[in-house]
Amino acid sequence: MQPGPDATGPAAARVVLVAPPSDGFLEQTPEIAGFIAGGTDADDDARAGVAAALAAASLEAPIVVQSDADPCSPAGTTSFADAFELDRVIVPGGGHLTIEDGFGPLPLVLDLVLEVEATTAAWETRAR
Repeated sequence: MQPGPDATGPAAARVVLVAPPSDGFLEQTPEIAGFIAGGTDADDDARAGVAAALAAASLEAPIVVQSDADPCSPAGTTSFADAFELDRVIVPGGGHLTIEDGFGPLPLVLDLVLEVEATTAAWETRAR
């Protein structure tokens, strides 16, 4: 078993974020607007903290799964992946990747996690 999020190593093999909202969507939704970092020095520090936490949380680089037709991350807005310079997998026409959009189980996420299985096994061997 992999150690927790302390000096001995990350808590996960990979963090996969599915359909996170864009800054533009957050700005337009008062109930969640507090989650946006808007460009001040304090906000830049907050973004740097989030980026560092994401990097430290998993062995492999975090990845974003998103649609090219997500109403919560419309074209022309800064996406979560852009904001934190994360790799992404695009699901064409997937909407917000909800059940209403035709998605229930999302085998793609399992594939992304299993892709790092060999790396995780190697890391666990080194950590012992």
